[in-house]
Amino acid sequence: MRRIVGSILTAAVLLCAVSIFAAYPAQALRFGIRVTPQQWDAFAQALAADPSSPDNPTVVTLSIDSSWASTPDWQALDKIVSAAEKYHARLEVDTQLPAGPSDNASLTYLTLLSTHVEKTADSLGLSLDFSTFPQKALDDPAQLAFTLKRLISSLRGQSDAKVFLGDLTPGILDKLAPLYQGDFRAYVDGYMTNATNAMGEPDPAVEKFVEKNHLGAPLWVHLPNPGTPIGAQTLTVASVWKGAIFTDVPTSQPDKIWPALVYLRNAMTPGMGVGYTAQATEIDDASGHERDDIGIINLLDANQMIQGMYLVATKAGSQPGEIDIKMPTADITNPKRYPMPEGKPQDVGYEANQRKHTAVFKLPWKGTPELVLFERLKTGTVGEEKVNVTTGYRIPVEVILARHQAVAQAQDVLLRNYVADAQVDYHFKLPGGTGSLDVTFLNTFFFRQGEGPRWVQNHLLLNGVEWRGKKIPQLPIIEPEKVNTLPLALTLGQDYAYRYIKDTTVEGHNCFEIEFVPRAGAKG
Repeated sequence: MRRIVGSILTAAVLLCAVSIFAAYPAQALRFGIRVTPQQWDAFAQALAADPSSPDNPTVVTLSIDSSWASTPDWQALDKIVSAAEKYHARLEVDTQLPAGPSDNASLTYLTLLSTHVEKTADSLGLSLDFSTFPQKALDDPAQLAFTLKRLISSLRGQSDAKVFLGDLTPGILDKLAPLYQGDFRAYVDGYMTNATNAMGEPDPAVEKFVEKNHLGAPLWVHLPNPGTPIGAQTLTVASVWKGAIFTDVPTSQPDKIWPALVYLRNAMTPGMGVGYTAQATEIDDASGHERDDIGIINLLDANQMIQGMYLVATKAGSQPGEIDIKMPTADITNPKRYPMPEGKPQDVGYEANQRKHTAVFKLPWKGTPELVLFERLKTGTVGEEKVNVTTGYRIPVEVILARHQAVAQAQDVLLRNYVADAQVDYHFKLPGGTGSLDVTFLNTFFFRQGEGPRWVQNHLLLNGVEWRGKKIPQLPIIEPEKVNTLPLALTLGQDYAYRYIKDTTVEGHNCFEIEFVPRAGAKG
């Protein structure tokens, strides 16, 4: 039995033990704009003209294609990342590969990309064209898992950003499904897809795949081009109603689409998400006739008890006029309307009947979308809910290892050689339960890229006392030269079983102590 106590391995693992707090505020919905490298300069100008709110930021996704990745302009990337940070946009980065999935050029590019955005990016997306994968890799789950783990680990590096895997399409799902019989989900935080319908609804097969194989993982939806500012706002809200809570839209006009989405984001509270439908809600004209040409998309911030109704025409040629929105509740106050795509919020007149538990909003309908927000009174049925926490969450050991390997993978790509001290401990129980024997090797660890690791045994300690003999005692010790790989290396095989022992402190740093033992039949 061996435990990780050496300084070289602990240095990587301690990075996982530090609690990761997002640099951005929590938001129930994350939406914004997607821009290519050719649009970065124009978007930077739009961003400076309409900064995002630091308390309720709008998303900008830097969408990097393979051609840019093959000849990256790091200075241009640094410039747009700095602009996003300066003007408080919530930065997401989505990249393709510059070369094949197993090419060292791809690993090096992903590692360098991670170092350039690691302090600012909230999410890192890896958009893969699975048609470029060798058929042998697609047919072998172990080989496919290994390839994807190397790519994901290179992109993650030392960044605190969440890593998303894409592009999920119905055609690739059967190839990915076997990966989740192992520890693959520990390497991925979420998923991306371009597979949507015209209303921004993700493909049902993609949604079902995520729910089945990685329940709770977010789905980052790349919406189709909406064309106009008001179209971007409406498509974003409509996709929310279809289950997409993390979206971005492409555009050829970032100077027009960005301000519209910032306006929508600022109108909504950070905690506002999909709401509930009240079946008794109806929209009538001033004469009492139903307006079936106006639809409602419901939104809700359950913590602040702020409800939203996004009004949108359901038929072409929806006529302007005064409308009444009848609600089956009277516990409302302070309603306001936000005209799309922009405009000052305006008070909404309303009548509340406490006895009948009804309310009526009265507002002018201009035939274009509007957002109506109002507060809900905290009554006996609507109000605060208290939650008691009875236990703490323990990060799975698979996630700890995945985060370690992300740091190690970046090191392997960039580091040419190094020398470090390494300590290996063995703990033996003597027959009959009469005692135990602790064996410690104090080694020097050498590494050179392309040649792999080498060990030199400097000292041997038995129960803490240095062994003075000329030969190593005859004990069932695994010799370093007989071990093909380090226990935490990212390999195809599962030669070791790992178990979390405890949180510990090494040289003033919070760490995880992990126990690993060879599996039966291991090749090492």
